[in-house]
Amino acid sequence: MVAIPESFLRHGELRHPKLPFVVRVKDYHVNSRIRQRGPVVDKNTPPPATEGEGKKVVLSPQPTARAMDVRNMPSAVLELAGASAPTGTWLVSPWLELQEIKVGDRTWRVGMRWTRAYHPFSVQLLTTTHEVYRGTDKPKNFQSRVRIENPERKENREVDIYMNNPLRYEGLTFYQYQMGRDELDRNRSTSTLQVVRNPSWLTPYIGCATVGGGLVIQFMLQSGQVHLTKEESMKKWLPWLVVIVAALWIGSALRPPKDPTPQFDMQDFGRLPAVFNGRFQPLDSIARNSLLQMREKQSIYVKNEKRFVSATEWLIETLMDPKKADDRRIFRIDHGELRSLLKLPDKDEAKGEDGKHYTWAQIEPSLKEMEKEGQRVAAISKGHRTPYERAVLKLQESLFLYMRLKNTLQAENTSDFAKELSDYKESLAPGLVAVRAREAGKDYDQLAFTNLLTHPRAI
Repeated sequence: MVAIPESFLRHGELRHPKLPFVVRVKDYHVNSRIRQRGPVVDKNTPPPATEGEGKKVVLSPQPTARAMDVRNMPSAVLELAGASAPTGTWLVSPWLELQEIKVGDRTWRVGMRWTRAYHPFSVQLLTTTHEVYRGTDKPKNFQSRVRIENPERKENREVDIYMNNPLRYEGLTFYQYQMGRDELDRNRSTSTLQVVRNPSWLTPYIGCATVGGGLVIQFMLQSGQVHLTKEESMKKWLPWLVVIVAALWIGSALRPPKDPTPQFDMQDFGRLPAVFNGRFQPLDSIARNSLLQMREKQSIYVKNEKRFVSATEWLIETLMDPKKADDRRIFRIDHGELRSLLKLPDKDEAKGEDGKHYTWAQIEPSLKEMEKEGQRVAAISKGHRTPYERAVLKLQESLFLYMRLKNTLQAENTSDFAKELSDYKESLAPGLVAVRAREAGKDYDQLAFTNLLTHPRAI
């Protein structure tokens, strides 16, 4: 085997004592793209080479890639010169497989491949784990279990590689990069590892330790030279007193308020876990984050009741008493044009309107206009949206969130939700039989088919 470095391809003519021919470089591209030739589209485009795979493809030179996550794909057109060398040109590139060329009584395989790094150990993939957050397709865990075999050290062991837990072995670091499916066997998982060599990985730690040690030494030297007067001592402690007072004030603000209704323990209710957006969260966190998204605050001040409604109390109302929740001012709308679109009232203290916070009941009559405007704005690229259009999307997300919460325990506009679920359960089995029979072109129970498709829970 004769390996020629890529840098030599720029020289035009290559000679090697083990080769019975001279390699002439007719064309070379640092970066390129190769695709199969089309019988009609590319009939007027000459092929890059006259022999081998080069006759079947179209070569497109590309600008040199300089980004960290983009790789240059080189290619070269070669010609062999010699007494027994065949005529014609060949295209070589990492895009193409090795090509056989017969020179005299010997057959050579020519190709361009990446530089290989040989190590005294092997890494074999055993199993893969791909977990997502419940109810979503967001990745939660990529994990590969591999076997390391090193005959020189008589080592044969298994190890797990997953996010934030790479494998460090023989000066290399193996990171879990991504996962997929084998193109030939879709039932077989594949795992991509990113291998990095970083001989200076200790440098940041040494730098931090040096800076920290210097600060400690400087502090010790200065502390022995300072003599404070009584007045200077007061000035020294005054900032700490301010910090302590501020911390106490913030702590009192974050302390959960007392339940206004002693018969319902809201604090314990807020600790109950629930799955939301694929994660287990306490109901209090769901309530606070939802209210913060819609109102930009984690509580609601009710003027006529002269008290603050906590996020947990608001969530209880939304889940169990949606009519009362519909009258809470939880949607903040600052943009005047959006208020005009929804026909919302301006600031009027006599009527209790602050010009910023509105209820679901006030917005509901204009939901069709809101939906239409939201569809229009969603088609506009993010960088070209006006402040008004951004306000439309923000309010739309808040409305979707509120509807999602309000319909969590019981679907809206139902008088007897338990009975509807029971009826739907009874109609499901005969309805599915009727659907399958109808699809197969057989006789089917039309009543069961109609009951399944027209039931409110099926729509």
